[in-house]
Amino acid sequence: MNPDVHRELIPRDDTLHLIRALDAMKGKLLHAAEQWQLLSLRQLEVTGQRG
Repeated sequence: MNPDVHRELIPRDDTLHLIRALDAMKGKLLHAAEQWQLLSLRQLEVTGQRG
C-alpha cells in the first residue's frame, strides 16, 4: 500500500488538541470506573454478600 503524499493531513495544533481532549476523557473515565468499583464493593459490604 503506497502512502498518498497528496492526502490532507490534520493540522498539528488540531491533532494536539484532540490528543489532550482524549487524554482528559481517559482520565475521567478511569476515575469513574474506580468510583463505580468502590461503590459496588461498598454495596456488597452493606448487603453482606461479600465473600
